[in-house]
Amino acid sequence: MPDILAPQLGLFTVAAVMFEVAGKHWNWTAMRATALVHFAAIALIAAASQMQYDHVMYGALTLVFPAAVAVHYWIMRQHEPRHEQPAVGLLLAQRHLLMLWLLVGLTANELAWLADTLAPGNPLWPLLAWGATLAAAIHIVRTALNFGLWPASSAAADYRLTGCVPIVIACAGWLMLTCTQNSGDGSGLPYIPLLNPFDLVALFVLYTCWKWTNSKPGAQPAGSLIEPIRLGCYLGAFLWLTTLAARMAHYWGDVPFQIDVLMHSYLMHAILSLIWTVTSISLMIYATQHSQRSLWFTGFSLLAIVGVKLMMIDLANKGTVMWTASLIGIALLVIAASYFSPAPPKHQELKGAAPH
Repeated sequence: MPDILAPQLGLFTVAAVMFEVAGKHWNWTAMRATALVHFAAIALIAAASQMQYDHVMYGALTLVFPAAVAVHYWIMRQHEPRHEQPAVGLLLAQRHLLMLWLLVGLTANELAWLADTLAPGNPLWPLLAWGATLAAAIHIVRTALNFGLWPASSAAADYRLTGCVPIVIACAGWLMLTCTQNSGDGSGLPYIPLLNPFDLVALFVLYTCWKWTNSKPGAQPAGSLIEPIRLGCYLGAFLWLTTLAARMAHYWGDVPFQIDVLMHSYLMHAILSLIWTVTSISLMIYATQHSQRSLWFTGFSLLAIVGVKLMMIDLANKGTVMWTASLIGIALLVIAASYFSPAPPKHQELKGAAPH
C-alpha cells in the first residue's frame, strides 16, 4: 500500500498557503481560518505516522513535515498584529503553545527512535534522548526570549510560563523515572561518576530547570509557581545524588541495582554518607561566601541527617572497613566545615537578599 500521508500533508499545506494569501488580500477572515484545519492536519498526520512507523520522519515526510511546520509558523506570523493592523486571532496563542509541545514531543521521540535503531535493545540511549530534548527545549526557549527572537517573543502566547511549565514537569517525571529505575547501564563506556552519559544528561536537566526558575527580573514566572518548582529542583538534585551512591555501589561493588539489596549494602551506605556530607558542606561554604543564611541551615540540616543516619543505620556496620573509612572521612569534612563555613550573621543575609 503506497504511503499517502506525505501527499495529504503536502496538499493541506499548499491549500493553507493559498487560502492565507487570498484571505489576507481580500481581508476575508473566514478564509484565513483554514489555518486551523492545517494545524489539525499536521497533528493528525504526525499521530498516524507515529502509529504506523513508530516515528514521524519517514519517507517523503522527512521533507514534507518540516516544510508544513515552517509554513504554519509563517501563517501564525501573518495572523499577529503588524503595521498597526489588529491580530487575526483564530486561537493564535493556543496554536503557538500546542506547536511547541508537539515539536518537543516529536523531536524527543524521533531521537529516541534513532537511538533505538542504532543501538537496538539498549534502553539507556532512548531515555537520554528524551531527557536531553526536554532540557534543550527549555534552554532554547529561554535563549530565544533573552534575545527577543520570534516565535518565543510573540505576545500571543506566554512561552516562558505556560509554554515551559509542562516541559519542566515532564523533566521532573523523567528524572524520577530514570534515577530510580535505571542504573545507567548500556553506554558501553567505563563508569566515571558525574562524567558518564547518564549523569551528564541528568545534570543538564537539573541545571536547565533550575536556571528557568532564575529568569531575569521582569520576565520570570509568577511567584506562585517559581518557588514550588525551585523546591522541586532541589528535591530532584537530592534524588539524583542519592541514587548516584546506588550507581557507584552497583558499578564498583557489583551490588545489584535493586532497592532491597542496596539498602543492605555496606558500600552503598558508606558512599551515600560521604556524598551527603560533601553536598551539605558545599552548600554551607557557598552560603557563607554569599551570605545566604537559609541556605546555610539547609546544608546544616542535611549534615544533621547524615549524623542521624550514622547512628541509626550505619552503626549496624560498625567494625567494617567501609564504616571506619566513611566515619573518618565525614569527621574530617565536618572539621573543615566548622572552619571554612560559619553561619552567616542575620544582617549579612539582609544585604545578600537584594535582587540579583
